[in-house]
Amino acid sequence: GPYLLSRLQEVIGDHPLVGEVRGFGLLAAIEIVKDKQTKARFEPAGSAAVVVRDHAIAKGMMMRATGDTMILSPPLIWTKETIDEAVAIAKAALDAAAVELAVGA
Repeated sequence: GPYLLSRLQEVIGDHPLVGEVRGFGLLAAIEIVKDKQTKARFEPAGSAAVVVRDHAIAKGMMMRATGDTMILSPPLIWTKETIDEAVAIAKAALDAAAVELAVGA
């Protein structure tokens, strides 16, 4: 759990779509925002998280979009290598969503 959270914070914490990364155990949440400084959300609520989710699924990883938050709840058998792969996919999904949503352009 701590490794998952630290890797997410290191790799995507500064991403323009990420307002906050938080976790508890092997659960992680990635808050999706339109403006990183003000934490303003996209309208309608939850619409941007669906875009990120769809990109993650297209890249082979299931993430849940719950409102403006992406939820990652992996199986307990994940290794550090699996976590690194998942974090890379999450970053790629965020990058693709940022292009689609015209954020950071």
